[in-house]
Order: sequence, then C-alpha cells, then structure tokens
Amino acid sequence: MSHEILRKADAAAFDYQALRASFSWDAARARLAGLPGGAGLNIAHEAVDRHLAEGRGAKVALRWLRTDGGSAEFSYAELAALSNAFANALGALGVARGERLFLLLGRVPPLY
Repeated sequence: MSHEILRKADAAAFDYQALRASFSWDAARARLAGLPGGAGLNIAHEAVDRHLAEGRGAKVALRWLRTDGGSAEFSYAELAALSNAFANALGALGVARGERLFLLLGRVPPLY
C-alpha cells in the first residue's frame, strides 16, 4: 500500500469534494489488514503491529510537536515496544485480556 504525504502547501490544492464523492466504506475496509488468521480487527494491530510485520519498524510512526516548540519522533518498532511494556505492566497489576480499561491523559505520546 502506498502512503502519500500531504504537506501544508499541498492542502489548498487538495480536492476534498472529489475525495468525498469517491469515498467508499467497502474500499476503506479492504485496505485494513485485519488480525493474523482472520481473527477480527484490532486498531493497535492496524496502527502499529502490521507496519512492524511489513518491515516498516524503523519508519517514523508518530511525530509529537510539544507546546514548548520541541518535538520527538517514535518509530513503529518503538511504539510496539512501549505498547508491549505497558501491556506487561497492566498484566502484572492483574488486568486480564478482554477487560475494559479507561485512561485519561493529556495530549502526550503515551495517549497514542
């Protein structure tokens, strides 16, 4: 799947009406990888794990622009490692697979 980068300078020339008219939920669903073995759909898999599995682990997945003007970048591999560490910490606290968990965070990378 190709990923187009849209820069601010391109935004004015972007034809939102044409994109909206041609949009199809069926086509959007077809672009999703789904869980291995057809086991359903998981947003974490779509956002991180599949990119890691497809060899994009070193690519920037998240660029965070801080309010103080600084920035930080996270690769797919880094996000996967952080996500796994968090899942392991939750497991150590007794949170089991399938249980609901709610977090309230500011706009910081761990939110994503």
